[in-house]
Amino acid sequence: MAAVGDNCRAPGLQPGGRVRLWDGTEVPYVEMRPAKASAGGGPLLVFGHGLTDRKEDDAPALQRALDMLGEMDPPPPASCVPATVVYDARGHGESSGWECCGPEQFHWRSLAADMLQVGSALQGPTAAGRDGVLLGGFSMGANSALWAALICPRVVRGLVLLSCTTAWELRSGRRAKLLENAEKKRLEDPARGELLLGAARADLPPKEELRSISVPALIVSARDDPVHPAAMAEQLAELLPDSRLVLVDSKAELHNAFSHALVSWLCERFVAPAAAGA
Repeated sequence: MAAVGDNCRAPGLQPGGRVRLWDGTEVPYVEMRPAKASAGGGPLLVFGHGLTDRKEDDAPALQRALDMLGEMDPPPPASCVPATVVYDARGHGESSGWECCGPEQFHWRSLAADMLQVGSALQGPTAAGRDGVLLGGFSMGANSALWAALICPRVVRGLVLLSCTTAWELRSGRRAKLLENAEKKRLEDPARGELLLGAARADLPPKEELRSISVPALIVSARDDPVHPAAMAEQLAELLPDSRLVLVDSKAELHNAFSHALVSWLCERFVAPAAAGA
């Protein structure tokens, strides 16, 4: 895989480029930085979006968190401020080269491999980069990050999970409807139908396997979201041995709560230990 520079730009985002994956698919990415701090040498945070979304959709909440870090007094060490990247997953946004490759490429397990490749292509040569990357996402992106931590645990430094979608028994009750909707969509839009079909077939690894994920994890969800139920977040918090669970009552509160929870978690897990060791 390789990172290919370009001048793509979106409101509030820095110039980015494209990462060429192993199968030739190219996914565009953009970088995010605190408004009042220089880009530090902190761990890379690769954040994936939800199904049918785009890389820009979660940017406001992430940017708010980065700006809050940049406004801290005293400021955190530059080595603790994450270099944050959002990207279009295959089949989404401005990604290309994935067409006609079948629905299995959209299983969360396959998307996890893509996420790991994005992280590998973009992490820097600093000590923070050598220590691994932070992976996270919203919904589909969050579940992909969980798979990635299981597939390649040595390169994942932590997980940031926003509104994990259903899995296991919670998903089995929805799968028939998801498959039906995907097949209907294939008739009018084959490419979009394959995307939905791959997502409908997706699931997380068995629960016992997730217990082996030892890295710190932040889990944030809303109690009134039936697509991303709080019960799912609670199950994950019980399974992941080093997790912090943040539940809010309403989806309307979610992004603001996520920004604050992310800053608190980053400060506790990365800023404070670095300051203590200085």
